[in-house]
Amino acid sequence: MCGNIIEGRFDPAKPFFTSKGSFVSNCTTELLASTTDEDRLSHTRNRCNGEGYESVALIPLRVGTKVYGLLQLDTKRKDAYPETIIAELEYLADNLATAIAGRYALEELLEKEQMYRSLFENMINGFAYCQMLYEDGEPVDWVYIATNRAFEKQTGLGNVAGKRVSEVIRGIREMDPDLFNLYARVADTGHPERFEIFVNALRMWFEVSVYSPSRGYFVAVFDVITERKENEKKLKRDLEEKELLLREIHHRVKNNLNVVSSLLDIQSMDIKSKEDAIEAFAKSRDRIFAMALVHDELYAKIEGLSNVDMQSYLKKMTADLQQIYGRGANIVLSADGIGLDVEYAGPCGLIVNELVTNALKHAFKDIGGGTISITMSSIDDGGIELTVSDDGIGFSPDGGKGNVGLSLVRLLVEQLHGRLETVENNGTTFRVQFKAGNIRPTESMNSYFIDR
Repeated sequence: MCGNIIEGRFDPAKPFFTSKGSFVSNCTTELLASTTDEDRLSHTRNRCNGEGYESVALIPLRVGTKVYGLLQLDTKRKDAYPETIIAELEYLADNLATAIAGRYALEELLEKEQMYRSLFENMINGFAYCQMLYEDGEPVDWVYIATNRAFEKQTGLGNVAGKRVSEVIRGIREMDPDLFNLYARVADTGHPERFEIFVNALRMWFEVSVYSPSRGYFVAVFDVITERKENEKKLKRDLEEKELLLREIHHRVKNNLNVVSSLLDIQSMDIKSKEDAIEAFAKSRDRIFAMALVHDELYAKIEGLSNVDMQSYLKKMTADLQQIYGRGANIVLSADGIGLDVEYAGPCGLIVNELVTNALKHAFKDIGGGTISITMSSIDDGGIELTVSDDGIGFSPDGGKGNVGLSLVRLLVEQLHGRLETVENNGTTFRVQFKAGNIRPTESMNSYFIDR
């Protein structure tokens, strides 16, 4: 029967049940003799009657539909629990049940509060619960009601509870009006929003989710994403540089192939015999090597398409020429600290290639050897001076007018908008002066040669 009461199984039409679900018997012997298990809604063990209790009352401790237990009263006297006593007991049971329910609710609330407090304090995201302040309907400030440890860790702002943001972050209202408007809109409308914003007053990027627990209040949950934004900016810049690099490589490869074609055309004009053809091929090979080497030197640089280290570039190129045409000549190079854009390094490399090749092949005939000096230095007003000299036998009487290589040198100097000076004194000196920046961006070596 206790199970019936706890489970809420009762029939108020039967005389031993009350309308509130209590069981009452003032003579259990008579009840058992006059009813069946079916009448009593369950199989009963009749323990109370077996122990001599004639009056039994089972009063549920119930709030709404939830039963927390029951009050059981037993006595061996008959007729011990009239209706008035039962009514008082049910009233008492209702109060006890309410108290028990309140205790359970309080314990559950404290447990949940502890859980949420732990989540609040230990969450990775920054958290700020605030009240928006208005003047004439316009948001002018807000007060921090509560923040968590992540708030302080991410922003570096501590001990802000109870303070206005204008006290905590000076100048934020003037520097970040959009942030005020966003928070005020959420606090006023109750519609949550999520956004990314750069807070000028803190010099930080934030990803913010904000909602309103009640009108005039808002809760901001945020992450500082400054590092992510900087990485995104760097990635975007790198992608743009890579796209520029690909376009530049495409342009230069196309341009260089055209230059190769032009150089071969120029050289072919001087072919009159098999020996001339062999020499023309050798010269073309050297020129193509000079062009390829400038890009090899350029693309090996970690920072990408910027300046060619002329000392390294010319050293590699002249070493190859010396190995092919050496004949005992010594090459001295000085170009430390000179870096040129590829548009200048390419023509300069071809100039050096032509002059050094010419000197190695012709300057030391019948004298066994000598020295070729190459210097490159900065001069006034952003100018560059390139000097190639030798202590050989000197130039031919016609000044090398019929020499294809020297004609190419003059064209290259003209392309640089530079000036070429030739000096004969105990050998031959070629001096080229030009200003970096004189070449127009659309002016390619190929178009320059074809136009001429």
